[in-house]
Amino acid sequence: SRDGRYCAAATSRGTRLWDLAAGPPERSERHRSAASSTVHVALAQQERGGEAEAEHAAARLAQPRVLGAWARTLSTSFSLNSELLLTGCPDGVVRLWSVPQARGLGVFSHVGGPVWSLDWSHIDPYFVAAGSDGQALLWSLERHTPLRVFHPMGVRGSGGLLARPDVEAVRAHPSGKLVAVASEEAAVLWDMAAASPARILRTGRPPAALAFSP
Repeated sequence: SRDGRYCAAATSRGTRLWDLAAGPPERSERHRSAASSTVHVALAQQERGGEAEAEHAAARLAQPRVLGAWARTLSTSFSLNSELLLTGCPDGVVRLWSVPQARGLGVFSHVGGPVWSLDWSHIDPYFVAAGSDGQALLWSLERHTPLRVFHPMGVRGSGGLLARPDVEAVRAHPSGKLVAVASEEAAVLWDMAAASPARILRTGRPPAALAFSP
């Protein structure tokens, strides 16, 4: 997340969410007494490499919460305030989650195909999503239909028809005015308000990722 507190990982069975600021659970007085009575054992373990075992035990305490365990997740993105998380799925659905509560808040149905890439706009409550349908969509949390449709550069297929390649990545510009859509051999910068291309950046090879400097 942007505040550095949370970490999310997309997996074949949902999204794993860690709270990096969470410490080990409080132990009861009985557990503390038991620990004190066996302190000599702990000291002996340290001499035999017990420090490594202690690190493993601490790692086991930091168990992640699982969001949407029933579905594979392909992409994730945290909101600016780190309170919300978006996840993109193979079924073309974007799901909205509450990070502190680890529960679903809403669903946005993409036009079609897997959602390969997600990114929040730097102006709430907007985000962009893209996938194998050859489109990047601008969404608002306040609506369940997209506000804008951004296409990558098309390529001529068989019969001279204009084909839509997969959109491999999308990124919102820090200004909140542009969105970059990457596909085939170019990254197209779109004006979000006008829904028109502002600039075409030729890559020479299919781009797999995009990033803007802060």
